[in-house]
Amino acid sequence: MKKIAILGGGVSGLSCAHYLTKLGKKLGRSDRIILIEASSAVGGWLKSHQFDDGVVHELGPKSIRASGLPAHNTLLMAEELNLAPEIINVKHSDAAARKRLICIDDQLHTLPNSLKSLIFRTPPFSKPLITALYQDFTTKRLPIGDDEDISVHDFMSLRFGEEVAKYLAGPMCRGIAAGDSKKLSIKSMFPPIYQAEREKGSVIKGMFSPKAIPASISDEIAKSSLLSKVKSEKWSIWSLKNGLQQLPQRLYSNLIKESNIDIQLGHKVDHIMFKDDGSAVLHVSNSTSIKPISVDYIFSALPAANLAKCISAKAYPIIHKTLGSVKSVSVAVVNLEYSGTVIPRDMGFGFLTPSYTNSVILGIVFDSCCFKDHDAARDITRLTVMMGGEWFEDHFGDPVNVDQQLILNVAKDAVKRHLKVDAEPIRTLANIHKECIPQYYLGHGSKLETIKKEIESTRLNLELLGNSFAGLGVNDSIFDARKKVENFIDK
Repeated sequence: MKKIAILGGGVSGLSCAHYLTKLGKKLGRSDRIILIEASSAVGGWLKSHQFDDGVVHELGPKSIRASGLPAHNTLLMAEELNLAPEIINVKHSDAAARKRLICIDDQLHTLPNSLKSLIFRTPPFSKPLITALYQDFTTKRLPIGDDEDISVHDFMSLRFGEEVAKYLAGPMCRGIAAGDSKKLSIKSMFPPIYQAEREKGSVIKGMFSPKAIPASISDEIAKSSLLSKVKSEKWSIWSLKNGLQQLPQRLYSNLIKESNIDIQLGHKVDHIMFKDDGSAVLHVSNSTSIKPISVDYIFSALPAANLAKCISAKAYPIIHKTLGSVKSVSVAVVNLEYSGTVIPRDMGFGFLTPSYTNSVILGIVFDSCCFKDHDAARDITRLTVMMGGEWFEDHFGDPVNVDQQLILNVAKDAVKRHLKVDAEPIRTLANIHKECIPQYYLGHGSKLETIKKEIESTRLNLELLGNSFAGLGVNDSIFDARKKVENFIDK
């Protein structure tokens, strides 16, 4: 029997505990698990606010993708947690899936989403998008060495043309990472796209190649009634009736029933002292005391920079320094609720702004167009304005000192300017999520490889989880936790 510590009670840490418990029972293991979370609640950035009248506003991620292996794994988890009846979805045929917009010079443009829009020129593109696909199809594999990296912008520009890099890749990076496509690594941000080009010499050719599904999950996929429904109904994205926070809450409520799991909220790991055999002593504090906890193995789901502060710079200088070099950006999120239907219900998912426009906002999500159930049958329109990210300090200064009224005013002005909504919102929520999204800058993959090699060479019983390392999406975090636990169990 081993004593395992999980650091962090976000979706990665909770998923880790879930899979340790699930696989442990299957194999007859009786490991003791302690999950340590510094805040008073689980879920990390998966936060939903539900008013007394039932209206739901998402303060963090808005939805979860339904396609791809990591996405299918998350849906399997939701099914295991008996959340299937709570799921609400957007199908590929719905406007919220088909219509994604970008804003240029105060004009909203729908991105190409059909064969017709590929063949004929649509603004802001100067020529039909099919010419960009042809460029990728006929361009040779880029001369990038295994130890080299290339930005998302440069990769997309070389393969598809400058306009695709400006109007598609740039806004996409702002929407996913609140980051700059000229600074972010294609290898780390979009591994499937990069690998497709490496393997087949073309992104298009590679993306259509069949992908192998691990045996450990293929049987579960085949037997899942929920995934059968997802595929037959062609879901694009999904959420939960009371908001995405239901997912970590259900994980938590299931885990606390397990006799071998101890979840400590309001406790912070201040220091990790590793022993010669790789095990460790955690120095854990709360508001009143500090206590040592001896563990055999650690799964850390902390942000890289936070974990760096827990590891001795003297004893492990390379791990400490490299972890600390993974930076995160802050994002201001403003939820606005208006009386009546102030934008068309079929307007789409929302819009993003390209980096080169230097827009103060990253984009606006049309929440009521995506998940009407969260309107709770009220005649309202919900919108979310996102600001900051890589450009937070340029526009607002230090996130610690920013006045919430300022970001609220900027958000309301953006809605008036871009969506022509002059009415005042009837309810608002303004939050600044400090250092919430890690940035996979050029060389990020090399940093991760350096950390991995140092952990192996120093024989530390330490595994790294979470969006500092495994991808920025909810699906990525959950699937990575599953894979890391399976590897641990197999040792």
